[in-house]
Parts: sequence; structure tokens; C-alpha cells
Amino acid sequence: MDAAPREPPKELIAEAVKQLRNVLGLFVTTCLLWLVTADAVLGSLQVRERAKHVAAWLVVKNSFGQHLTELTEHEGNEPIKCFDRLVPVQSGTEVPICEPFSVSSPWHSEALITMELLPIGELRSAYRVAAATDNLPVSHYAVATVGGSVSVIPAKFAVGERLLSNAVLRDGNAAPEYWPTTRTHLHARGWKGQTSKDLQLNDPNVASFIKDGFSASYSVSGIPFSPGYFPSAVAGFLGILSFLLLGPWHALRRATNRPESDPWVLITRAEGRSGLLMSLAQRTLVVFVILLPLLVLGSQTRLAPYLSSLEYGIWLPLTLALLFASGVLAAAAQSLLRLRAAVQ
Repeated sequence: MDAAPREPPKELIAEAVKQLRNVLGLFVTTCLLWLVTADAVLGSLQVRERAKHVAAWLVVKNSFGQHLTELTEHEGNEPIKCFDRLVPVQSGTEVPICEPFSVSSPWHSEALITMELLPIGELRSAYRVAAATDNLPVSHYAVATVGGSVSVIPAKFAVGERLLSNAVLRDGNAAPEYWPTTRTHLHARGWKGQTSKDLQLNDPNVASFIKDGFSASYSVSGIPFSPGYFPSAVAGFLGILSFLLLGPWHALRRATNRPESDPWVLITRAEGRSGLLMSLAQRTLVVFVILLPLLVLGSQTRLAPYLSSLEYGIWLPLTLALLFASGVLAAAAQSLLRLRAAVQ
């Protein structure tokens, strides 16, 4: 017959309670700091996202805006990877050369972005832009030949000839995504344009808007953080703190006697009516603490649509750390409440 688990020494119980109190205090502080700053991080990500869409829209416009003839004369359902152009050679003749649509992104250390145009179902007057990288969201856009010119519109409007025509000619949707908000921010910088047709990369106000958006950061104790990695950093740090709680929890789950003269509110007992009120407050506090990681996770999901593929790939597995934290806190809280009810 197995022997019953031995009662840990009182010194070990007291040290476990002390460690649990310290780590839990840091955990709660981190959660609350995140919750009150999440909107600021979200704002930084939204500024970056708007800047990325302005840059992507201008890159697509500058790459395909002068190719109306080639686009309208293209036949077949094959992707358009380049347009032939004649280049003179030494013999005095011209040879056709088909160079891919490649542009460098000065906002990503001159990273090269290669694009191609993909047919969209039965549409004959629009092509969806595709690229192998999401450094710039060029794949969110389509190139349309409507009204005798080339227009760049969000791809969500390229689903039918009528909707496509209305988007370009009637609704003024040949613009970057988030255009109404972006236009307001550009005007605040002194931009004099009125429509997306006035956007130019060589405009100082437009260029500074894009540059500031790509370099947006969130400061923590004076240290600049990329807003896209900040949710992952918080989730990872909370996961580490949860791991540190496992030791004190393991010691306390076998304890039956409370530490002597420990005034911590979660293990303090009182008699009579004040004892009932204290018990209610303790249980309410315990539930709040257990739910904190889930509140952090809920606030971080609001940021997910604005993360790059790399940032999202790092953050997504770390959401498990928040779920793990909630489970560890529940187990630790159970041990604390049991210890509170124990008789010295």
C-alpha cells in the first residue's frame, strides 16, 4: 500500500507562498499594463497598415498604369508575367524582351517584389495582382481597364463587370484600402490632393506618411518595440511567469497547514460576517486573476488582422501560453483556497 504524501516543511510552504505572491503580482501587473496599452499598440498597427496599402497601391499603379493597350489586347487565361518591349541591338534591329514586373521596396531594405497578373474568373477587364511576398499587400488589389484607362482597385470589388464598373466610375473606389481615413491623415500632414489620383510617391507628404507608418514603434521603458511583435512578447513573458508558478503550486498542493503570521489576503482568514465578506472578495479576486490571460488573448485577437505573416506565425503558437497560464492560475488558486481553509 502506497504511503500518503508527506507534508512539506513549514519553511518550504512559507517560501512557496512568498514566491507565488511575487510572481502573481508581476503577472497581474503585466496583464493590466497590456490591457491599458492595447489600444495604443492597435493604433500603431493601423497606421502601419494604412501606410503599407498606400505604398502597395502606388507600386501597382506605377507598374501597370501605362499598359492599357497591352492589358486590353491580352487574350487567354494565362497569368501575365511581363509585357514584351522592343530593345535595339547593335545590328540596328530590335528584339523583344519580356522582363518581369519587379520593383524594389525602399521600406524593406530594397527588397525586390516580383508581381504578376492573374485572370479573375470570367472578367475580361480586370486582373488580380499576385506576389510571393507580403512585404507590401499588392495582392489585395486588382488592375482594371474601365473607362479607357487603367485603374487600381481593392480586389474585393473585382467580382463582376457591373460591380467593377461602379467601383471605378461611380463610387470612387479606385483607391487604397482604408482610403477615407488615410486621406484625413494625409490632409493633416499638409497634403493638398483630393482624390487618390493625386497620390504620388514623390510627394513629400505622401512619402513621409509611408515612411513614418513603416517605422511606427511602441516604446516600453524608452525601448522601441515593433508593434507587430509586442503581442508575442507579452504572451511569451506571461507564459514564462506561468511556468515559474509550477514550483510553488507543486509545493502547496500537498500542504495542509497555513504559514504562520502570513498576512497575504488570499490565505488570510477571519471569523463572522467579516470572514464571509473576505471569502467573497478572495473568490472574486481569484476568478478575475484566472480570467486575465483570456482577456489578454481576447484583446490581442483584435490585432491579428494587422500582423504580417511572420508576426502572426510567431504570435499564434504563443496564444497557447496564455491558455496554459489560465490553467496554471486555476490550479494555483485552488491550492491557495484549500490552504486558506486548512486548520493550523
